[in-house]
Amino acid sequence: MLQGVIPSPLVLLFSFMPSLLFYIFLNVWNFLTLSLVYQLNRPHYRQQAIVGGPTPLLVFSGGQGSDERLPEAVAMQRYAVHELGIPLADTAVESQSRNTLENMRFSAQLITQRFGANYRAIFVSNGYHIFRAGLVARQAGFRANGIGARTARYFLPNAFLREFAAIMMMHKRLYLTIAGILVALAIMQAALHLFS
Repeated sequence: MLQGVIPSPLVLLFSFMPSLLFYIFLNVWNFLTLSLVYQLNRPHYRQQAIVGGPTPLLVFSGGQGSDERLPEAVAMQRYAVHELGIPLADTAVESQSRNTLENMRFSAQLITQRFGANYRAIFVSNGYHIFRAGLVARQAGFRANGIGARTARYFLPNAFLREFAAIMMMHKRLYLTIAGILVALAIMQAALHLFS
């Protein structure tokens, strides 16, 4: 259809687009499927530490943003102790982290200091974030599974898009390599057609 309007080498050159779009669709489908499966996963509750949830040891994790009066972890700990009646001795604070990787890494260090290397732990985060948080926990060497908290439905589309983009960035070399291969194949096909 386009060959009468656009020169055939250009048509061949842009023939990678359907393959690239299909590849992106497969990645989105994979992300949504795995996120759902991870939401359905419920780890065992006999843990020695919980990052972000109730006792036995509550590890509140989160640093201080430039627009915040105090670190997130400190605010969560104060709420748990003063509003929920959690004993201060049952809490620990990790307030140096600036991202999810540091949340996991620094929390694992706190838990290891208290319970040793054979700890059992779970972490709690937003439901939409739990799949990526699990990937990051593994990357940080934090042996824990996650439990997702409920998220308002109106926020989910934006949140899942953000999480998908973040996972793509985590593995950008792989995705860019595959996209590059698809483009290179289209260029070679167009060059062969042009010079044959």
